[in-house]
Amino acid sequence: MKRKLSIPALWVSMTFWGALGIIVLTAASELIGFGIAIPKLIPENQAYYMALYSDAVENVGVKYFYRAAVALLFFWTFYSCRARAATVSRLSVSEGSITMWHAAVIAGWFLSLLASQLGVIYVSYGWFLKAVDPAAVSGQSLMIAFYESSTLHWLIPLADWPLLLTNAALYLSLVLSMAVDSDLLRYGGRVPMVSGILAATLEAFFGSKSEKYLWLITAGALILAVLQVIRLVRSCKEEAIA
Repeated sequence: MKRKLSIPALWVSMTFWGALGIIVLTAASELIGFGIAIPKLIPENQAYYMALYSDAVENVGVKYFYRAAVALLFFWTFYSCRARAATVSRLSVSEGSITMWHAAVIAGWFLSLLASQLGVIYVSYGWFLKAVDPAAVSGQSLMIAFYESSTLHWLIPLADWPLLLTNAALYLSLVLSMAVDSDLLRYGGRVPMVSGILAATLEAFFGSKSEKYLWLITAGALILAVLQVIRLVRSCKEEAIA
């Protein structure tokens, strides 16, 4: 058990400070932006404020900060395996276990980024409530903002199940692609740009209001995830034969 736990501990140690720095700096930058933007959005003698928080989200450029953080996390976690490739290769654990633990750590960092964004929303919305007339907002104001802001709706689709499934499929494919492709980096191989293409797709459709192609994106992402699983299974079989 201790030997198996050494694998995620190693992946975490390889990525910890860089990934944590990306997440913290992104959140801090967004909070600074909200601190500047919210007071400017509150006009005098206005009784309707429910739409102003979503305006603040768009004016601060949360979607651009989030895109940048996703891209930085992608490159950091994807290429950080080079630093201690020899150490990973010497572990007396199957390649399948190494890859799946790597995928779990990668997923953990992306979930941490999402959690930090929710934290930013929680804190900044508290600032917003303090800046407006309490009689002008309701308990549903934040929920309404998640539908009025394309950025917030993409982050947390709420009851929009098609978009929720699309997000899940994209992240699943991204995480699996990064973990499986990293094996080639550790062995000095040529890395296919599957993960890069997927990350670009994720960014291109981030905040998109159009749901016309959601089913196609979801299907493509799931097919890509299945292909990564097939690659992993083949790699494990080749290892067993060797």
